[in-house]
Amino acid sequence: MLMKRKIIFICGIITILSLFLGGVLLNSHSYAAQKEVKLLVYPEKYALTMSNTPGIQIYVNKLAHGEKVRYLAEKGALSTWGPPDYKILNNVSMIELNNNTPVYWLPCRADGEISEEKKNRVIITIFDHKGKQIVKKKLIILYDGSMYYNVKLTDDILFKIVRKEDFKQQLSK
Repeated sequence: MLMKRKIIFICGIITILSLFLGGVLLNSHSYAAQKEVKLLVYPEKYALTMSNTPGIQIYVNKLAHGEKVRYLAEKGALSTWGPPDYKILNNVSMIELNNNTPVYWLPCRADGEISEEKKNRVIITIFDHKGKQIVKKKLIILYDGSMYYNVKLTDDILFKIVRKEDFKQQLSK
């Protein structure tokens, strides 16, 4: 009888410890930190003359509940654009969102000045529900000196930059 109680007690302790440690591990890491964060960018090559998009669209996939994303443009401006009226909103250097709204990088600022910098950066930072930074990456946009702004693909970036066809497919999921 005493041996049976010891076994039950030990099993109970093991169960409590596994639940506690499992909860600590699950709660200490955000969903975004546990998976490869994908940054969907469209188009890869952008010109001000394009009529199908107001700028380079940047979209972080699947933020966990309570997470927020901050976009910071060192040059150019950031805007939102979409239904129902498709008006360009914001046109600022920093936007912070707690949803998966696409953000657009534009080479022109609110005052109408166009960035002709060869290297433009957008810093994307994801924060957990407590405001702790969990992911920070830089998206580099290179100006070719004539009319095109190209998204630079780098090996060290964890975000996946996709082509137009993949982007449409991802948004439909």
